[in-house]
This record gives sequence, C-alpha cells and structure tokens, in this order.
Amino acid sequence: MKKKLLIAVSSFDKNNYYTHLLKKKFDIIKNKSGKKFNSNQLSNAIKNVEYIIAGTEIYDRDILAQASKLKHIYRLGVGLDNIDLDFCKKRNIKVSISKTNLTNAVVEHIIALMFASQKKIIYHNNLIKEGKWGKTLTSSVLNKKIGIIGFGRIGQGLYKFLKLFDADFFYYDLIKSQNKKIKFKSIRFIFKTCDIISLNLSSSKKSINLINGKLFKIAKKNLLLINTSRGSLINETHLYNFLKKNNTANACLDVFQKEPYNGNLKKLHNIILTPHISSFSQETRIKMEKDAFQQISKIKFKLN
Repeated sequence: MKKKLLIAVSSFDKNNYYTHLLKKKFDIIKNKSGKKFNSNQLSNAIKNVEYIIAGTEIYDRDILAQASKLKHIYRLGVGLDNIDLDFCKKRNIKVSISKTNLTNAVVEHIIALMFASQKKIIYHNNLIKEGKWGKTLTSSVLNKKIGIIGFGRIGQGLYKFLKLFDADFFYYDLIKSQNKKIKFKSIRFIFKTCDIISLNLSSSKKSINLINGKLFKIAKKNLLLINTSRGSLINETHLYNFLKKNNTANACLDVFQKEPYNGNLKKLHNIILTPHISSFSQETRIKMEKDAFQQISKIKFKLN
C-alpha cells in the first residue's frame, strides 16, 4: 500500500513534473485551492498523512495531534516558526527545511521594492496608463541612512549589495556581526535615525507586533519601511495610521499577518504590496522543488 503525501503548498510543481514522479511512490493529496490552507482545511487534509510538503500554513499542536501517522514534514522554505517543533520532537516527526539558498532571490526582491518606491515607478506607470503625463520628484538611495533589522544571510546579502551606494548603515540582530564596517544599534535608534529600514527577522513570540506605534512615533516622516520576512513583525493597524498621516512615508510589504491580505493598507497610495513572492523566482523555485522531491522520495535523478 502506498504511503500518503500531502502537498500543502498550492503553488508547488505547476507543471506536475515532480507530482507525476511522486505518484509512483505515494498517494498524493494536493492543495488545489490556489491559496494557503486555513486551519479547517489543514485539519481535514492532514488525517492519515505520513509525509507533508509544507508551506507557511500553521502546524500547531492541535493540528499535528490529528496526524497520528505523520513521519516527516518538509518545509518548502527555511522558516520553521509555523511548526510546533517541540510537539514534533515528542512524536518523533522529522522536520526538514529546504537546502536551497534563498538569499539572492529575497535580496533582489527587497532591492526591487526599494527602488520602485524611491523612484515612484508604479505611480508614474499608472499615471501614463491613465492617459496622464505628470512628474513627481523621486528620491535617491545614495547617501541615505539605511537600517537592517535582522542581520543573518539575507540582511548581510542586502548590505553587500547596498554598500556600493555611499550610505550610512546600521543593523540590529540578536547576534552581533564580526563585520566592523556596519554599526550595531538598537531598533529604537534605527527607527529614529534611518531613512530606509528593511526587516529581515525570523518570527518568534517576542517579535509579534515588534514594529508598532511606539516606533512609528519616533520614525522619520519620510521613512521607507520594507518587510519581506514575516507579517507578524508589524502591527498593520499602526502602520496604516502612520502612512495615512504621513504622505511622504512609504512601505513595501511582501508578507502579512493574514494571507491572502485584504486589509486597509490596500487603500493607501504610499505602499507597495506583493503576495509573498520574495523567494518565488523561477530559478530558486526549480531548486527548491527538486530538493523537496529528493528529500521526500529519496530518489536521485538528473533533470533533463
């Protein structure tokens, strides 16, 4: 009898290449909704499943308790804050993450958002498409004060790219970097001082709503805030109030507290929103899906 595999990631293997191969070994349950599973959908899908290719849906104690046969969760990505690792350890459920390096893809997305916002690319594009010809002053990244909150692989990759610009850099992380060319500062200092801030922290109980009204109160009125890490980091109501009050401030969000996002931030002109796609490049996705296939099936193969 074949073992059951849940492919919870709705965007996994659009061409069904790996799914076809996996069917030789597994009975497959696939998320065909086009959206992230909510708790009810996941509860129904996870029963009697032994293997899961997981996304960012929540695998808490209550959900996992319903999967009595579960042996292995493969996370299509690198964050594990959506999985109750303590419960998995008690139940001897193996949890693995993608071996694919997502740094370049995410850094490229941060850079794209940064320049699209500073240069008002989307605004002017929409203006022309509406039959209007108007010019609004843009802003340069050169000589700005840039704060990087979270200085792991992505934060360091971002700094490596941006240091080509003559900017002042500050970072915050739980672990101090050995790089003496960038200054370690508190989050409060960064919000008070910096023109551009990129959030690259992982999620934890302590980081929920870490970026809130207290920090927006001391932030520069022309702040550009970029978040491609975790939606839970920002109090979205406080961000909305800040952006609505300050027309010169901008934000770029790729992640949200609840996805798909359908909140008030959509009403604002000074924000760019993308649907959690920072690592969703074609090149990175091919590597991630190949890795998922190999880790789940343990079949070695060569791509055509």
